[in-house]
Amino acid sequence: DEGHWNEAQHTIYASAHAFDGSILDRFMLLVVPDSSGVDHVSRFRGLTNGQWGLVPALALIGLVGLLVKKSTRRSGYVALLALGVPEAVAVVDTEGIEHHVSPETLKKFKAFVNQKA
Repeated sequence: DEGHWNEAQHTIYASAHAFDGSILDRFMLLVVPDSSGVDHVSRFRGLTNGQWGLVPALALIGLVGLLVKKSTRRSGYVALLALGVPEAVAVVDTEGIEHHVSPETLKKFKAFVNQKA
């Protein structure tokens, strides 16, 4: 006995959880909606999803939180560098983000929030 599912249920589950694409294809499924999708799930996937579409803004809030908290400034510095902020600007911003943010950093924040996949 293989459990409480019958053969048809196993087949349906296996076909729904099979994926032949690459890792990049899997990532694209998380980010890019499929406007030609036949089901409601594929049309509202990625950044158009009402809940997951908030992730970039929440990530930005988390980044600012990292920068403000003194014990995690190193992580904030690394995150600013990952956003493309110049190194000298990232050093100044991680030390004083409670009081100021440079125009370069604001521009990178806006680009991050407004990016379209």
